[in-house]
Amino acid sequence: MASGLESAIDELLEQLRKEEQSVIDTKKMINKLSARLHRPEPYADVGEATIASISAIRSDQFYGQPLATVVREILMMRKSAGLGAAEIDEIFTLLKRGGFAFEGDDVDARRGVAISLAKNSVVFHRVPSGAWGLREWYPGLKDEQKQKRPRKKGDETVTAVAADEPDDGGDTAAA
Repeated sequence: MASGLESAIDELLEQLRKEEQSVIDTKKMINKLSARLHRPEPYADVGEATIASISAIRSDQFYGQPLATVVREILMMRKSAGLGAAEIDEIFTLLKRGGFAFEGDDVDARRGVAISLAKNSVVFHRVPSGAWGLREWYPGLKDEQKQKRPRKKGDETVTAVAADEPDDGGDTAAA
């Protein structure tokens, strides 16, 4: 039964690719005609990846590659298809479809992907909806790692030492 469904999905994906190519050809023609009339081209996105490119992930596309590299590739595919950030479940499904080699069962693997993205905050960012995007998509974010955050210690307010500053022990009066 599953192979029949997979075959049907493959046929539909191929049909979709053909239909999308027809749309791209139509957009290119509209752009050419607009240019002849000295009008701006209405379709600047002609030739970019589409939603079908995400659906057309090969079964071995992510095999043997590092997780962060593959997730970044998936998110870039989504952005070029006009989609943006993705939930962990969708990222995990696309990783599996692309042949990424997970250890353990699906629950542990999905949790591992979420933990990896959370630890790699230099590249990935979790938006308020819970979906994950690339940090570079959100230029207004503050650099949390280098900021000094005030914290309370007793009655006085002390500034927390940033991760890249050495701790001198704090006793400057003894010198």
